[in-house]
Amino acid sequence: LRMAGELADGVWIRVGRHPDNLRAAWEQVCEGARSVGRDPADIELGLIFHTAVADDPQIAHTMALAIAAGYYEYSPFLFDAPGISWAGPDVHELRVQAYPDFHHHRDPVHAGKLVSFLPPEAADAFALYGDWDAIASQLQAVLQLGLPVSVILPHPITPVGSTVNYLRDCAEQLIRNFRAE
Repeated sequence: LRMAGELADGVWIRVGRHPDNLRAAWEQVCEGARSVGRDPADIELGLIFHTAVADDPQIAHTMALAIAAGYYEYSPFLFDAPGISWAGPDVHELRVQAYPDFHHHRDPVHAGKLVSFLPPEAADAFALYGDWDAIASQLQAVLQLGLPVSVILPHPITPVGSTVNYLRDCAEQLIRNFRAE
């Protein structure tokens, strides 16, 4: 992230949605920019969020736990700022049951059930989840952090058998909440 600040015109950050992780990641970019005399305001910021879409809040939350496990699997330090502990089996041993990993298993509900030992806050720290109205509220909270966000990319995760048409539904049901008046 520091290198992106030193060199890039823009950066994509994917650290979940916990405010401390988002701020720390952006600060790394800014530190890199300042270290070479660049103004961080000249760098575009894009945020990527794994987004568990389901009308059933419990299913959405379970998929969001799988997303949190995916972050722990590759970047366990991201659990530090939110104060979340991994109190289950070794993530790499558990991953065998969620191949190829927790983010990409074909059945995200199954993957989430494997990590049901995670506290509910893990879902909040690492995923957008729920129906489109819940996801819009979660995104509004992120935008209120004061980060200079230019682009948000909600990466879709849906349960097996879902009838969600992600591109259409995202445009019609999520983006409408962010149109300028």
